[in-house]
Amino acid sequence: MLLPLKKNEPVNQRAGFSLLSAVRLATAFLCAGIGFASAKPTATGPRVSEFSFRAWTQQNGLPTNEVTGLSRSRSGYLLVGTPNGVVRFDGRQFSAMTHTAETAIHDRGISAFASIPGSDDILAAPRLGGLLRLSGDDFSPYALPERFAQTPIEALFFENDITLWIGFKGGFALRKQAGRLEVFDASAGLSEHEPIQFARDSRGGVWIASGSFLARYENGRLVPASVLGAGEKDHVRIASSRTDGPWVIVGEEVSKLSNDRLKPIAQLSKTTGAYYIQALLEDAAGELWIGTRSAGLHRLAADNQIHHVAEAPEDVSALLEDVAGNLWVGTANSGIMRIKAAVLDVFDRSAGLLERRSLSLCRDNDGVLWFANRDGGIVFRDAASRLAVFEPTRAWEDFSAYSVSPAKGGGIWAATTHGLLRINGGKIQAQHTQDFLTGRATPRVTLTAKNGDLWLALAAGGVCRFRDGEFVSFDLTRGADASLVRTLSEAPDGAIWAGCDDGSLHRLENGGTFSSVELRAFAGKVGAIQAIGFDDAGTAWIGTQKGGLLRLNAQGVSGVSTQQGLVSENITQIVADDRGALWLGSTGAIFHVGVDELEKHFRGELPRIYPVTVGPDEGLNEATCSADYQPAVTKTKDGRLWFATRQGVVAIDPEKETSAPERPRVKITGVWVDEHPLAASPVTRLAPNPRALELRYSAPNLSVPERVRMRHRLTGYDDDWQENEREGAAKYTRLPPGKYRFEVAALLAGVPGAESADSITVEVQAAWWQTLWFRLFTAALAVGVVVVVVRHVSHRRLIEKLAKLESERALERERTRIAENIHDDLGAGLTRISLLTQSGHDKAKSQLDRIYDIVGDLIQSMDEIVWAVNPSNDDLESVANYLAEYAQSYCSDAGLRCRVKIPKSLPHHALTTQFRHHLFLSCKEALNNVVKHAQATDVSIEVIAADHTLTITIADNGIGLPDGIEATSHRNGLKNMHSRMRMLGGDATFARATPQGTVVTLTARLSQSASTP
Repeated sequence: MLLPLKKNEPVNQRAGFSLLSAVRLATAFLCAGIGFASAKPTATGPRVSEFSFRAWTQQNGLPTNEVTGLSRSRSGYLLVGTPNGVVRFDGRQFSAMTHTAETAIHDRGISAFASIPGSDDILAAPRLGGLLRLSGDDFSPYALPERFAQTPIEALFFENDITLWIGFKGGFALRKQAGRLEVFDASAGLSEHEPIQFARDSRGGVWIASGSFLARYENGRLVPASVLGAGEKDHVRIASSRTDGPWVIVGEEVSKLSNDRLKPIAQLSKTTGAYYIQALLEDAAGELWIGTRSAGLHRLAADNQIHHVAEAPEDVSALLEDVAGNLWVGTANSGIMRIKAAVLDVFDRSAGLLERRSLSLCRDNDGVLWFANRDGGIVFRDAASRLAVFEPTRAWEDFSAYSVSPAKGGGIWAATTHGLLRINGGKIQAQHTQDFLTGRATPRVTLTAKNGDLWLALAAGGVCRFRDGEFVSFDLTRGADASLVRTLSEAPDGAIWAGCDDGSLHRLENGGTFSSVELRAFAGKVGAIQAIGFDDAGTAWIGTQKGGLLRLNAQGVSGVSTQQGLVSENITQIVADDRGALWLGSTGAIFHVGVDELEKHFRGELPRIYPVTVGPDEGLNEATCSADYQPAVTKTKDGRLWFATRQGVVAIDPEKETSAPERPRVKITGVWVDEHPLAASPVTRLAPNPRALELRYSAPNLSVPERVRMRHRLTGYDDDWQENEREGAAKYTRLPPGKYRFEVAALLAGVPGAESADSITVEVQAAWWQTLWFRLFTAALAVGVVVVVVRHVSHRRLIEKLAKLESERALERERTRIAENIHDDLGAGLTRISLLTQSGHDKAKSQLDRIYDIVGDLIQSMDEIVWAVNPSNDDLESVANYLAEYAQSYCSDAGLRCRVKIPKSLPHHALTTQFRHHLFLSCKEALNNVVKHAQATDVSIEVIAADHTLTITIADNGIGLPDGIEATSHRNGLKNMHSRMRMLGGDATFARATPQGTVVTLTARLSQSASTP
């Protein structure tokens, strides 16, 4: 029975052996012939890619896959001739050149190109005749002698800055120098049926070939080459050379003309001989490229061997080398292809591996590179750069290699489904088959420390250390459930770090236990910790599953993600090169960014970073870097970086990848308004109300276009820079009138230095209704309308107010008249009745006394009505004085002493008739109750006006109110007092006085006087 691995307890490497393990080992012994199984290396040969290839076809924007010619401009563009015309290529996008009716390229497109020395202009020869000059974006006719104006041109060649050679169909050659013309035809030896070719030797001499004819131009005549026999019938092809004479291919023999002798170099096959050659070019390295019409592309290398370029199409029509050393291949049916020096290599099945994907890789102490090729076993790369498969014994079925790590003393440790193997010297020197090391429990992450300790991430969680033949486990969480470890790394100080699936980070302390490392604001937000790397300063760089790249140092934790320019949030591998850059493997790409650039970003000096992605420009179309198995990245002694990906092991040479790429020069190429082109100028004026404005720009780079980063802004409309990595255009809709500054800038990611920039002024003219004078007129008109409307409304309101005041005045006059009439007429009549009753007969005395009393009451009521109606009493002071006068008179008649307390000055507040009426009747009712029921001798009245509230307190020294009388009484007097005062926004309250009597408090809101019913 297998023994479990105990935490922090040494385990003997033999203690876990079962009978099955013993059988496995015995079988291994027998197969090895000694104590252990031996390797059976299978050499696969060298795997070195010299070139990378990238093609563009109609699917990538090329108008047609048929290419008739290639040229380049000094501004960095590639010009492609097609049957549909000329297109310009900046490395990313194709743009068709526009033609007028005079310069239209009809039917079959361009047959020849030539760059004019000392200029950015290009000569282009349409296949049906004539010659055009391309200057900037415009074609113009190029003057030719009338005799040749419509003769098709087959070749264009500049001898020097002022001398142009033109080869016409039909066997004519024209030399044009500063207005002087020289014509050569069949009489000079040219073939009427074969195309004319031109070449230059190392001394600047011009050579001409046509059919089987070869000659050198000398002093106004063609001197036939003596190296060809008089009866030579084979076709001749020539190409310019930087050393000695030109390249000459006669039949199937490739030669170099030197000292008037042909020096044989190599032999072509019959299908690649001169008759089938359509393009010849010597590159900057002196190697000859041979393009054929049906046998593809071939290269005569420095070793004088002909190599077939299998990746190139078979129908080559044109060859061109740009200033960066890239070779461009034009084809008859397959578009264009760029060939450049390789910066990486991919090791997969085509390299001899049994399986495409390798899960893990490492470099041992002897510099040998090892791959864990999963079901393909263990692979190593020997000193001769050959791959060899280390095959397991036949007794091991279902063998898979998960992880490899260097071993102290040489060789490696390999975590496999059949246990942990120590491989050295081509043999298995040790095997450990405990349960936690085999089958589904096979460790996927291993690390060899500098002291030789082997660390393994256990499938059940936690880590294990192997030292001196003993395994010791460590629980990262100190008693909690163990976390699945995704990565292990060793810091410069020797501390072991572990990153876990739950996003936690741990560090092994001197005491032999792991402690948690705080990630602060990033804790729990970045997913699993998948990679940890350290730089020379001891800074920890942490790759996460969801949060991009973290930096951990003495200052704390900082992070950068895709929002700041990082290529991917899911970082699985980290390694530093020798140039101060961090290389990051992710689930979508391999890319690198300078540590200095990252530090500047963290300090706030750079708003975003510009990583360099290794992609199609380097020959890598896809890269999914391993995340579950480690180590998965390493650096070898030659500086190359090795990444384990799902597409195979990718080896990159940073020196080649970052070596002196051409910097882009950004240029504004066109202005389009409402889908119509305008000529771009330093100041571009637009008609009013442009619906759609498109400003196009380009930063040509034919070597690494994917690394070009462009941005733009329109100052005056949007002052913020807008990043635009793909489409070289800025679009604006409904741009208002005004003057704007359009700016573009471009840089090359990974290359320090200033941006290139370009700018133009865009002026949108105003329509007549958008001009300043129209706006001023409109504003003045609006102000005038507002003034008229305001005056009209104000006048109308004034009239209404005057009418209202007149109505109120009339009402006041009517109230005054009524009060006067009541006082004069009704008062006089009542007074007369009162006098008559006093002089009446004694018999009727009692009745007359009663009439007298009633008349007195009527006179008092009339006086109250007159007082209430009279508008001269509509203020607070009049109310207070009238109440005081009435109370003193009423109490005096009843034999009571009355004291009234009124402030010297009361606030001026207008009171309505209804307000005064309700207030007076409530006070009158309170005084009436005192006289009738209180049995009092003294009455005191106090008037207080404060905070817009009027308070009148009436107190007596009578017998007081019976208990509960206010709550239970149904008398109209008290109910009316409550009702009246509530209509005034207040209330009436009743309370016992101390030591005896009653206190009645009446309150009213003075602000209520305007709305009292």
